[in-house]
Parts: sequence; structure tokens; C-alpha cells
Amino acid sequence: MEKTREECLKLVKEDIKCKHSKAWTLLCFAVLFSIVSAAFIAYYTFNGYMYSGWGAVATYALMFILSTFSIGYISAFIFYYYHDYLSMASEMLEDYQIAYAPVKIIYQYSKMIEKTVFEDKKPSDNYDSEFADSIIVEKPVNGIIEINPAIWKMMRLNSSMIKESVDELKLVRSDLNQITFITLSKSLDIYHQLSEKNWALENDDNPNAKYEDLKLVLRNYKQSLEDYQGIMLNLKRYVYFDIEKDE
Repeated sequence: MEKTREECLKLVKEDIKCKHSKAWTLLCFAVLFSIVSAAFIAYYTFNGYMYSGWGAVATYALMFILSTFSIGYISAFIFYYYHDYLSMASEMLEDYQIAYAPVKIIYQYSKMIEKTVFEDKKPSDNYDSEFADSIIVEKPVNGIIEINPAIWKMMRLNSSMIKESVDELKLVRSDLNQITFITLSKSLDIYHQLSEKNWALENDDNPNAKYEDLKLVLRNYKQSLEDYQGIMLNLKRYVYFDIEKDE
């Protein structure tokens, strides 16, 4: 269901309130203390606190200090609310819109590779072995396999898209799960993880890899894809321009 900007902005504001809950709690106490202290000061000012003993004088002084602190905190909070809170919520919401596009691209294309390999069938518990056996040209020779050139090209394209998307993610706020997205994206970059070793050892971009290395990369790929989907769907809660359904 499509959300309006106002609905998404409300969610962002609620999140900020949760993160700064102590500040909002102190505001409640400040309002309460200011009311109590003002009532106390007004009462003793009207009735003459000097005739009630030094205890009343000390209490009056304490209430005066409490009233000053409370009013000062309320004033500072009002400044924070209009100068920082409202602008922060608006900026965060726009960053969510910016971040969602590259995140969605990474997930959808990574998911497309999985669907291509499994031909839309549900993967078994032996995900890494089944995935690996589906993309190799022939059985391992001395532990080395050759990945299907067509799949290798898809992985290379995905690697390029991940790199561009990660560069875009670096432009948004660091408190939007940015580091988590970038870390998981690297685990989804099968091409980069396998080709880096080939470039280092053979100075060549070939689709060969150790069978066990491939299985390890694919094992991490499966877990990262699941984790990525979870945080992507959480990010989508704050998006108001996207109306497509994600699987």
C-alpha cells in the first residue's frame, strides 16, 4: 500500500523521539516542575514567605532555582524542536528516498541471479552445493571448477551495479544502516570475491575458482541476501514514492 509523505515523515519523527527519548522525558519533567514551582512561588509571594520561617525561605529559593532550570530547559527544547528536530526529520526522510533506490537495485539483481540459477525453484537445504553445481561447466578437476560464462557475465554486471550503488549509499546519512547495507552488498558481490583472487594470482579475469571457495562465497551470499531483504523492507517503511511490490 502506497504511503503519503506525511505518513512516512511521522514514522521518522517517531524514530527520532525513540532515539532521543531521554530528552523528551526530561521535557515532561521540566513542564511539571515549572508548573509546581510557579504555583509554589505564587502562593508564597502572595502570602508572604518571610512569615513562615527559614524553612519556607529555603524551599522558596529551591523552587525558584527549579523554576529557572525548567524554563531554561523548555526554552532550549523549543529551539531544538524548531531548529534541529523538524529539519532533521525532513532531511532523514529525503535520505531514505535516496538510499532506497540503490538498495533495491542491488537486491533485485542479486535475487534475479538466484532465480536464474534455480529456475524459480525453491532452493534445498544444500543451497551452496546446489547453486555451485548449477553454474559450473563440468565437474571439479583437482578442486578447480569453471563457472558458466553466461552466469559469470551476470555476476560481473551485478558487481558493477553494486559498486555504483554503494557509491550512492555513501552520500546519505551514516545513521540509515549505511554500513550494514555496504557490508552486505560486498557479500552479494560473488564476482568480486572470486575474481580478486584470480587477478592477484594469475593477473587474469577468468571464471575459474576452487570449488570449496565458491561454496563458501555462495553460503555467505544466501545469508546476506536474506539479511539484505529484511533491512530493505524495513527501509521501505519510510519510502513514499515506490509503489512496486517487493518479494
